[in-house]
Amino acid sequence: MDQQTTIRINDLLRTEFIGGIVLLSPSVYLLPKEMRARALLRMSKASHFTMDDHSEGVFAYADILFHWHIGRFAGERCITLSIGCEALY
Repeated sequence: MDQQTTIRINDLLRTEFIGGIVLLSPSVYLLPKEMRARALLRMSKASHFTMDDHSEGVFAYADILFHWHIGRFAGERCITLSIGCEALY
């Protein structure tokens, strides 16, 4: 798969939640549901990436540093949202 195709499918998963599953780390899941929803919305609008293929990034919301990463979990493509240093992938 070429890089443009990878970027397109990664952006589709991040912006529309299509083409994979969404995983939340325990600390993100324990946030109030309104904060979780806003963090997911903020992630979907990300325009700065830490990888050229748009597979991960960071953003701050409500004084919390969030990290997201697109990879594989249980054989499926997934995007994982976690808080700061607990980012595991």
